[in-house]
Amino acid sequence: MQAVYVCGGKGHRLQPRPVRAKSLMPVAGASLFSRLVDRFGPLHRSTKPPVVIVDAEDEEMPREVEALLPGARLVVQREADGVANALLFAQPLLDDAVIVTLGDLFFDGAFAPIDARPAVMLWPGAPAGEIRQNFGVVVSGGIVSRVVEKPVEWRGLQCGLGVYVLTQPVISCFRDAPIDARSGERGITDGLQAAIAAGVAFRGILFSGYYKNVNSQADVAAVERYLARPVG
Repeated sequence: MQAVYVCGGKGHRLQPRPVRAKSLMPVAGASLFSRLVDRFGPLHRSTKPPVVIVDAEDEEMPREVEALLPGARLVVQREADGVANALLFAQPLLDDAVIVTLGDLFFDGAFAPIDARPAVMLWPGAPAGEIRQNFGVVVSGGIVSRVVEKPVEWRGLQCGLGVYVLTQPVISCFRDAPIDARSGERGITDGLQAAIAAGVAFRGILFSGYYKNVNSQADVAAVERYLARPVG
């Protein structure tokens, strides 16, 4: 698999902050991006280099990528038009199978075994608030049948984590996903749903541990409290 990091978020809700790029938000002395590289970098087995998708106005992420992932390919997203569109734009640089992570996530824990089959990472037993803030996933027999962005009704849903194993045919399905009329974005959740409608069987890969989608200073504080907790 090839590692792909989607780091185009600007994180306006994280103000005030010392960096512009959301993925470079420091949490307990290390950026979100560096923590993700530590977590998912070892899964990179492709002969192609890792790919990092950045915002066109972001001058910080390219420097950080050069320092942490020398040789990685930068893909500049000219418009803030959604993760699915970003992956379609990057598609010519991608291997047959990729593990994609959004750049504003924090993990501490373990995933079930990951291989090159299409998959969505899930957090069973997640608090209802986490499901509402992220996306809900309907799983039957270990296969994902539906994904719902920021669901109001969370019962019966598992929490999706913003990490996916995708293949070239799956990414091609994203072209059939609708563009949100309000935001102008083709979001990853709609992309996944378009692939499901086309017959893709996404496995649910379970995560156990602590997870946070960092969207606010309150989220940063929650992660730092977690890291500062007594252990043992």
